[in-house]
Amino acid sequence: MSSPDQLGQVKRKMGRRRKRVAIGDGVPNPRKEEKTPAPPRKEKKKKTDIGKMFINISIGLCIFSLIWFFYALYMRSSLARRVVTLHPSQRVLDANSSSPAVSPERYWGTYRPQVYFGMKTRSPRSVVTGLMWMRQFAEMDGNLRHTCEQGDHLLGYGWLMHDGVSFGVQEVHDRDFTLTTEFVKRMGGDHGGDWTWRITAKQHEAEMKVKVQICLCF
Repeated sequence: MSSPDQLGQVKRKMGRRRKRVAIGDGVPNPRKEEKTPAPPRKEKKKKTDIGKMFINISIGLCIFSLIWFFYALYMRSSLARRVVTLHPSQRVLDANSSSPAVSPERYWGTYRPQVYFGMKTRSPRSVVTGLMWMRQFAEMDGNLRHTCEQGDHLLGYGWLMHDGVSFGVQEVHDRDFTLTTEFVKRMGGDHGGDWTWRITAKQHEAEMKVKVQICLCF
């Protein structure tokens, strides 16, 4: 026989079980609703910063300029070494080949390039001679003529006769007059002989508009 106390404990246990079953069979506990992830948004294209672009371009140009500058210095120095440095092969001409004793007939000559008229010797330390002229008191075109320049606007100039040794005749056509330059050499002595110039001016019109000054320089 069970005591009333034991029956009471059994009823209590049964009541607890029923409550648990009722709770378990009921509506499940509401869970937190999970938010669905939003679709990824397209990133807007960043606007180009004009200031940064200008700075980058400036830096690039500076670097390019420095590279070009150092390259030009290198090429200049290398070309200078090539010009100054003598070739190790045997010389074609002797060291004294330009002296008057070796070739006296060719010692003096018109060995001055880029001038209208001039003479010198074959020696590297020669006396240099030349011809100059200019228009005096001219409002326009008062340049001194000596070196061959396109800005002189001459009508023409050039040698008519020249044997390369003893004589030559040249004409220089300016706007208002023509200059005729002549030279002749005579052999003799120890310094390549003697030579003589003659400069003749002939005006194109009866009256010259401006005065012309002719100089022989040494």
